[in-house]
Formats: sequence, C-alpha cells, structure tokens
Amino acid sequence: MSKLIRFDAGELTAGFTADEYRRRRCALARRLPVNSVAIIAAALPAHLPNTIIPYPGYRQDADFAYLTGMLQPGVVMMLQPQSGEDHRYTLFVPPRSKRDEVWNGAKVGTEAALRFFEADETHELLSMPGVIARAVRNATAVYADDDGHAAVALSAAGQMHSCGPLQALRPLVHALRWTKSPAEMQALRECAAADIEGFHSAIRASVPGALEYQVCHQHEHTVKMLGACRLAYPSVVGSGPGALIVHYAAMDRAMQSGDVLLMDAGCERRGYVSDITRTWPVGEGGFTNAQADVYEAVLEAHTTCLKAARPGVSLQDLHRLSVDVLSECLVNLGVGGGMSKTEMMRGGYQRYYPHSVGHWLGENHGPLPL
Repeated sequence: MSKLIRFDAGELTAGFTADEYRRRRCALARRLPVNSVAIIAAALPAHLPNTIIPYPGYRQDADFAYLTGMLQPGVVMMLQPQSGEDHRYTLFVPPRSKRDEVWNGAKVGTEAALRFFEADETHELLSMPGVIARAVRNATAVYADDDGHAAVALSAAGQMHSCGPLQALRPLVHALRWTKSPAEMQALRECAAADIEGFHSAIRASVPGALEYQVCHQHEHTVKMLGACRLAYPSVVGSGPGALIVHYAAMDRAMQSGDVLLMDAGCERRGYVSDITRTWPVGEGGFTNAQADVYEAVLEAHTTCLKAARPGVSLQDLHRLSVDVLSECLVNLGVGGGMSKTEMMRGGYQRYYPHSVGHWLGENHGPLPL
C-alpha cells in the first residue's frame, strides 16, 4: 500500500518546478511598489519541552514555502521589486556548521541557494544585518510582518524601528494563494485521495470493543503509507457521547455496538492538506431509526451545498444555505421545543450546529484571511 513521492525533472519540491516558484515571486513583485523591500523568514523550529531536541517533521511557514520552496529553518528571503515583475531575490542561509550537521543534518548553503533555489544573491546569516540595512535605507517602503519571523530579521539588522511603519506582507501573499495552479490542484486531489483511503481503513477498524485512538492510528498509518508526512491537525475520533464534542481529544473510549462514530481527520502531503468529517455506525446493526433521521438531515444539507458550490458563490453563501436546510430539518425532527423555522434560523440551530459549514484548504488548514 505504500506510495513513494517521486521528483520529476525540473522539480524543486515534489510536484512543483523551480519555474512555478519563480512565477509566484514575480506575481508578488507586481503587487509591490518599485524599489520597496519585502522580507519574510522561515518558521522558527519547535522543540520538545525543556530540551534542545527539535520536534520531528519541521513545518515550514506556508507563505515562505509558497515563495521559495525552501523547507528548512533559519533562512530569510528578501525581495526587491524593480519594474513590472522584475525583482531581485536574495536568500540568507545559515553558515555551515560541521557540529550542527552531525546532530541535525546538512543545510542548504549559499551555493545550493543560487543553483537550485535560483536566488539572484545569497549571503550567510552573519552578513544579513548589513545587507538588509543597506536595502531598507533606500527603500520606498518595507513590507514584512511583525509576527516573530520577519521581525527577527529586521531586528538583527537594527532596522525594526528605523524603517518606519511596516507594511503588511501576508495579505498580499494570501491574495496570491487564493488562486491555485494546476500543480496545486493536483497536490490537493492526491492529498484528499490519501485521506479517503485513511477513512476506509478507519471504518474497517471501528468494531465493537476497539478503542477510539486505535481507529485514529489506523487512519494515520494509512495516510502516511500513501505519502503523507503528517496529519493536517489533531484528529477527532469520538464515539457515543464523544461524537458531540467538536474538538474531542480524549479518544480513549471503547466503542460499543450501536454507537455512532464521528471522525474528523486530515493529512498533509506534498505541502498541501485535506480535511474530511464523516460519521458511521459501529457494529453490524447499522443506524437506528433516530440515528438515520439525523444522518439523512446532515446528508441533505451536504448534498444541497455541494450542488450550490459554483464560481461566484461565497463560503458565507453556502453556510447560510446549510443553516436554512438544517433549520428546516431540525423543526421536522421535532427538535427545539416547538420553535418555528424562522426562530431556529435566528440562532436556535447553534445549539446543534455551532460551527461553520467549512473553510478553505491549501498549504494551511483553516481560514486564510485577506
């Protein structure tokens, strides 16, 4: 069942060419003023509590990965728009350390940053303060985000307060990320396909007497054998009363015949994520009549929203449609103490449906604000 992720010729990361990353930087340059400076840094590595041991599976900042394809920590990118989509692309990389290579492996250096990541200019981090200081001194504006990553770079350059108010960079990058390229769409499809197979294996494992976390681990094992590097978020696997808790985390209950099991799980593959939620009966008896009624109500809302999902329809439009359908179903099921559909839609539904119908997916799981 295992499936290796292979690189094709010209790809910088699996499924994505160096040219695609260059086009993304060009698109960002077009959105920035000429002679401005944009700075974005790699995500800081996380460590196990009270240790110097990094968590396995470093997760790059999604905006930084989108623009560079660089998947290691300790790197800073500077973009200097010149005219149109022309720009100068600089990467600052960690200096080589034989000691660090023994403990954590080799890192991308200046030569690889030029050759493979197609930077116009590269420097070791020790040179970064002077280089950034000179660039900022003559810039018309500085785009960065005071979120802990780029702020470290500016602070190191002594420019955190001398360059005037920072212009927010992430909204500009997010506006680019809203529209997916064909390669991104393929990555999302493959990630969803792995997630679906994970659900199939989880359904087979959900038998009376099994523990919820065993079902969770079966899904995780399957998606990782199919190329996922990690889960997209902590999975929710709740049976019986646990299925009513949105972010149920215990997952230590032994499932019983007649339970309904809810599973909310996703995976990350090639840098893109999936997110699926499904419910099914535990045991061979199938749904009870009451369980089937609720299941069919949710399925009706699901089907209605899928049919309505077309270009020009917003996520908020779909959410309102789901509220309309579910409110009517709740009234028809006799839920809500005699509330009318209008009363249910004005807020009564929130006791039974306290979240949104969905959210965006891409390199991140969850909302991508503009």
